[in-house]
Amino acid sequence: MLGSWIAKSLDEPFGQFAGVLFESRADVAPGVAAVLAALKDANVADGLQLDNVVEGSPLYQALIERGATDTVTSDAVYVDMRACSSFENYAESINKKTRKNLRNLLNRLKRTGDVQHIVADDRQRIGAMLTQTFDARLDWMHQYARTSPAFRDSDFVRW
Repeated sequence: MLGSWIAKSLDEPFGQFAGVLFESRADVAPGVAAVLAALKDANVADGLQLDNVVEGSPLYQALIERGATDTVTSDAVYVDMRACSSFENYAESINKKTRKNLRNLLNRLKRTGDVQHIVADDRQRIGAMLTQTFDARLDWMHQYARTSPAFRDSDFVRW
């Protein structure tokens, strides 16, 4: 029988962007190396495919250093705000129409519930945030009769 097992993002097919979460940028390359080594040692995958990895990001660099190839299949929409000192600084750099669209989208979001901006830098807060996000997404899918293969997988809930 021909074929191969391809490892994908943990949030596939639910996720929109590839990413990893490490304490510091310096931890990304060794962390990626450890994940790849674990996949190889466990002999659970013949390859790895991550979609929408932002070119130039620490994840992108770490994957390239470990032998990944870059194939453009679709462009991910993202905003690189690293050059901006704040969101206000970013907002000043975009045109008036885009600012208006962002403001209207934020107002629409605020009508659905409380909107908070939180910077989480410890494991407990990040874990709680991920659990809250997972639960909210599950509630949304039930409310609007949507489904996702990832949410039907019992192992997905464990993570």
